[in-house]
Amino acid sequence: TTAARAFNSYSVAERKEIQRTLRAWGYYRGSIDGTFGPGTYAAVTTYARDEGLAGNLDTNAGAYAVYDGLIF
Repeated sequence: TTAARAFNSYSVAERKEIQRTLRAWGYYRGSIDGTFGPGTYAAVTTYARDEGLAGNLDTNAGAYAVYDGLIF
């Protein structure tokens, strides 16, 4: 998916930071491993939906915007 490709283009440290932020905000319950598995997918899509950004995950630029918002 576009969301997975964008996620995997970040460094491992950045991917782990995305997961840590999602966990801190109550969206992610999995291990902080930097992989885009079902738990990360569910957390990202739920977060994006709650923030009114679900459509962003369909484009590269939109997905990067969602992830950048979780890192920076």
